[in-house]
Amino acid sequence: ETFATAPTKVAAPASAEAVEKKKEVVRVLDDKRSQALAIMMSHLPPQSITVAGIKELDDTALTVDDLVALNANLPTPEETKAVLEAYQRPGTHKLDKPESFLLALGGVPSLAPRLHCWIFARQFNDRLSSVMEPLSLGLQAAEAALQSKSLPVFLSAVLALGNHMNGGTNRGQADGFDLDVLVKLTDTKGTDGTT
Repeated sequence: ETFATAPTKVAAPASAEAVEKKKEVVRVLDDKRSQALAIMMSHLPPQSITVAGIKELDDTALTVDDLVALNANLPTPEETKAVLEAYQRPGTHKLDKPESFLLALGGVPSLAPRLHCWIFARQFNDRLSSVMEPLSLGLQAAEAALQSKSLPVFLSAVLALGNHMNGGTNRGQADGFDLDVLVKLTDTKGTDGTT
């Protein structure tokens, strides 16, 4: 008896009322789209909180990832129209969850621009800091180059050396040079073939 299997329970046949309720649920979207929306919805707060959060631009209700997912799954005008028509059809008692969600999103004014602006605002500081660090380094390098006392001396020596090496050619009396020449200095060889 200790190791005996528990008797299996036989499921009771579905009542006529349960079968009728199942028939009342209206689906408009194709299976793939419905499943994609259901998966997204499973990661979001409840529908009422999600829709209220979007309407009020409540940063505490939705994360940036939630907003990006919503933006990627926005209802098309055709989907919105089909869901609204199904909802208004006489005898429709209940929409399936994805259809109900799209209907609720359809009630948010200017949904797509609202989400785009909200995502931009929420990601702005991260984007700004990712741009500011390299920009700051570039500005520091430029400031160091402008204040350096040895850099102008080095550059004038490179110019003089280049003019001397090219003395017999039309490039021999240059007034300046491009900075990419500095990279090529390591390739310059003397008369004996060494650097």
